Amino acid sequence: MKPDYSNAGLVNLMASIYNAVGYPIDSYPSLGVMDEYQIGKSRNIVFMLMDGLGYEYVKQQGANSYIEKNTCARLSSVFPTTTSSALTTLASGLAPQQHAVTGWFMYLKELGMVSAILPFRARIGGETLSTCGVLLDDVIDIAMAMPRITRKSTVVSQRNIVDSDYSLLAHQGAEKKGYTSLSEYFRHIYQTVMASDEAKYIYAYWPSFDEHCHVYGVDNPRTKTHFAQIDQQLEQLVSSLQGSDTTIVLTADHGLLDTNIESVINLDKYPNIMECLSLPLSGEPRTAYCNIRMNMAQQFENRVLDQLSNYCDLHRSADLIAENYFGFGEVHPQLNNRIGDYVLLAKNNYVIKDRVLGEGDFSQIGVHGGLSDQELYVPLVVFQT
Repeated sequence: MKPDYSNAGLVNLMASIYNAVGYPIDSYPSLGVMDEYQIGKSRNIVFMLMDGLGYEYVKQQGANSYIEKNTCARLSSVFPTTTSSALTTLASGLAPQQHAVTGWFMYLKELGMVSAILPFRARIGGETLSTCGVLLDDVIDIAMAMPRITRKSTVVSQRNIVDSDYSLLAHQGAEKKGYTSLSEYFRHIYQTVMASDEAKYIYAYWPSFDEHCHVYGVDNPRTKTHFAQIDQQLEQLVSSLQGSDTTIVLTADHGLLDTNIESVINLDKYPNIMECLSLPLSGEPRTAYCNIRMNMAQQFENRVLDQLSNYCDLHRSADLIAENYFGFGEVHPQLNNRIGDYVLLAKNNYVIKDRVLGEGDFSQIGVHGGLSDQELYVPLVVFQT
């Protein structure tokens, strides 16, 4: 499995949306299924991103929900199937091959460190790198779409991240509205739509479904209850916006699957593999990037194939670029540095982890980053009022 960047992926959806709001993108083709909606004619376009809400979840656990009944297509996410990579695709209209945001943890050669890119800090935490004088736009050095669209733009996001380094970069020039609850999230969307008759683009991000999956698991009743709350308030929003000339597009950045403690492969327990690495792992627990010490590539390959083949597939990173896992077309000059020499792609529900000093044990139940159906596919849901 790998993402579809040609006609059925998030990157194609964003080409359609940005074409409709006055910022044509020709790097990737638009999404054919969106043509019938003619969203450029709508006074208001609301893009709702439900972090972690996979297509398989909607069709199985969410069967007969309002969202499931209005799902019109299955889209593929990007690779890896993770928030940082997908959000940057949504903000720019580019695939990871062009924007080079390659996972939650990224090796930044220009800084000589492994970072957590969305909070923009070192892997183990601490102050943001911007407090040290490092600018995020020197690391993510691509054109973002929002400052270039022709409509008034508004971002609705959690109050604690609406003014983060990443949000300030990705959503330059947009009005920002922060919330602390699900009802406030939907209220901000409604009020922004109804505030004026001018043409508007509203980007509304909800991260808590993903958080529920990480903490409780995809199949946990608390996660299902949270989904039902989203579903109910969405139906109320659509009803309240009837006659407002609004198109609502709802999708997700990725889905998740459940793991367990027996499926966490701690690489520290394989010292002869660890000795081959020149850096800590980066990427995701389901897609781990490995930087190899000089003259140890063959030993690394042999040891991984001998000891880890039940848990993961081994790929040369350059092969995944050549096979269009990250996109197609021009390759960002930092992409090769940020995906290491090899990639460990986890099988089944395994995760691959190491630890650095000061870092706790891996404790997530719901996980993502890999290429299972549950992680790769997201729903496309469209309402017009």
